[in-house]
Amino acid sequence: MDNVALCSLRKVSNRLLFALMVLIALFVAAKLAITEHNESFILPFVLIAGALGSFVSLQRRLKQLSADDLSLMCESLASVWLPPITGALLAAILYMLFIGNLISGSLFPAFNAQPEAGTVLKGFVLLAHIEATSVSDYAKLIFWSFLAGFSESFVTNIMGTFESKALSGDGEKVMISESRSTIIQVTEDNPG
Repeated sequence: MDNVALCSLRKVSNRLLFALMVLIALFVAAKLAITEHNESFILPFVLIAGALGSFVSLQRRLKQLSADDLSLMCESLASVWLPPITGALLAAILYMLFIGNLISGSLFPAFNAQPEAGTVLKGFVLLAHIEATSVSDYAKLIFWSFLAGFSESFVTNIMGTFESKALSGDGEKVMISESRSTIIQVTEDNPG
């Protein structure tokens, strides 16, 4: 690698690190603001894990980028900011799939969606009061959120599976099983 490429690589790495630090600071600030009202709101941690996964993935690929791609990343702030933001959004989508119990199994986190006794919650406010059922479920959530950012195709492939099922109109519930690498179709006649 020549000096120009090394300089570009260093500049892109520094921009990525700065973008990641700014995003983490924003997520932590949001978490602190929200925590004042609800300590169990975990979405900011999901977003941070997704952004970190994307950052690690891009950092691993930097040395393999062509000179043109490296030059583009060196000159364009959007190309540096988009991957961590995309990773965070994909992690949030995966989190919603977990909460909706559309993806379940022993490898995936489980959640308790019941508000505390005496609390009346409606609508989207309920999303802020969902808690994992155990400490290991929180760990699973952070791992899968990191993976969602690290491998963008992971979540987009799951979304594609849901899309094809919805378009086929067969009315079956789509479940992802950790015991097989394929999609399991669950109906009332075939519980799994």
